[in-house]
Amino acid sequence: MGWLRRTIKAGRRAADHEGTAQPMGSGFAEELEPMGSQLGVWHDTAVLWLLALGSLLLHLATSSLYNFYEDELTWLAISKHSLLGSAEAFPLPAWLTLLSTTVGGDTQFAVRFFPAVAGALTILVAGFLARELGGGLFAVTLSGLSVFVAPLLLFAAGCSNYWSYENLLWSLSALLIVRTLRTGKERLWWLVGIVWGVGLLNKPTVLLFILGVGFCFLVTRARVELLRKGYWLALAAAFVLFLPVLIWQAVHGWPFLRMMAASCEDEYEAMGFWLAYYSRGKMFLAQPAFLGPLNCVLVLVGVVRGLTSGRKSPHLVVLWACVLAGAAFVATSGMTYYMNPIYSVLLVFGCVATARITAKTGLRWVRSMLICGLAVQGIAVIPLCVPILTRDVLDDYSRLVCRGILAPLSATALVLKGDTDLDYWTAKLYFVYRTIPAAYREHCCIIVGYAPIAVGAEFYDARYRYHLPKIFSPHLSYAYWGPPGEDSRTVIAAYFSRKELERWFGRVQSAGEFERIQVYTCSSPKCTYKEMWKQMCAKDSGFRWKVDETVGQQQ
Repeated sequence: MGWLRRTIKAGRRAADHEGTAQPMGSGFAEELEPMGSQLGVWHDTAVLWLLALGSLLLHLATSSLYNFYEDELTWLAISKHSLLGSAEAFPLPAWLTLLSTTVGGDTQFAVRFFPAVAGALTILVAGFLARELGGGLFAVTLSGLSVFVAPLLLFAAGCSNYWSYENLLWSLSALLIVRTLRTGKERLWWLVGIVWGVGLLNKPTVLLFILGVGFCFLVTRARVELLRKGYWLALAAAFVLFLPVLIWQAVHGWPFLRMMAASCEDEYEAMGFWLAYYSRGKMFLAQPAFLGPLNCVLVLVGVVRGLTSGRKSPHLVVLWACVLAGAAFVATSGMTYYMNPIYSVLLVFGCVATARITAKTGLRWVRSMLICGLAVQGIAVIPLCVPILTRDVLDDYSRLVCRGILAPLSATALVLKGDTDLDYWTAKLYFVYRTIPAAYREHCCIIVGYAPIAVGAEFYDARYRYHLPKIFSPHLSYAYWGPPGEDSRTVIAAYFSRKELERWFGRVQSAGEFERIQVYTCSSPKCTYKEMWKQMCAKDSGFRWKVDETVGQQQ
């Protein structure tokens, strides 16, 4: 129990000297003493700002070259239907999408604006974290460049999804924690709590980082932080921000958790889609491609350096919190891209460690090789992560480059091209709608059993002014936005079998086929649409996700 008594005494001393610059002892200040140039923050970060600006301009300039892809249209739909939650994920991406499209319209530039800004800010935060850890000009520049050219981060900055913001929020909270520990400014914990709360509004995996930080405090000399109020105030702030969404999920039967539990690897096994594999082995195999081969070396250097530093550096809690989060992703067989939020922090520690090693050993020539190597890596992977090539050239380039350890990047190239089938599906539904007699069109609706088709039909209907009837789907979040009105006399149905439709309608006629999927026109419903909606939402049509029957009661 001696360690407990020492911890309590240290906590009392820390409380008595709250706000001092060295709350963890003199060794901490020495460990974080900046290296290299002493000309100030602007000198050390000049190249960093240029990298961030270059990233922002690159993504904004190319944002409109390719079509939307499925997930981006999903966020667009969620932003118009629900502001507190959905089955797919939590609401931050939908909020930002709503804000940008309100100003800029439903365009690729507007939808992808905030992800591009987040990508640029991630580069800045990485460089400032390197400087906070004691890195000089080289460490700051190397950190910004390594984050810039990391393939998955490069890809995430060009498309709208929750992974577009994960890395920024994790690395920003790490920066604030390191600065709090270095300066002893207790009030900074409030900012940490706000960042954690926003992270929870984006994706709940940030909870792994929050718990990891607390655990690392407990097992290191930084445990005195647990006896102060800062960490607990940060937890309280995060909880308050997240509470409305938590209530929404609880009221609706935890749809996000049910959807995640129903996901499984074999959905994507036949497609060879590396971004969505659920596999420990494939998660490890994908990291050299998603992180970048040279970046993996930097991460390894940082982790090894952290292991050999002992427990004398309290700022290492953010490093080990990220390592623990990565271990949790592997242990739970998460998707291959789940490692994305820990990339920046691991890279920064690796870059700072590399800068110190090369300075102490006199191997400064290694620095030039690293900069050149990262530049070459970036040039090679940018066409697979940013839409700068035509579709045909991208296909050829993907087949040439995506081999060996870079094979997983074929998935980013596939997503990059966007979806064209959704456009064609909308045209097909419009064609079927026009075959219905004019007298019946006024009381017509569309029901599709696969939510992405509903997402695409809503978007392209508005873009091309088809003037389709209202579109419904019992799949994913769309299940909460039904059922159709009881005055619907004719239904255009797709992604249902004829046998299923004949259970609900007295008359079912084939209206054609698209992509081997039959489209039907249905009339004479055998039950109310409210009852029909309950049955549709409860059925399992290969989506491996079921909603509770109460969902059909919501209008």
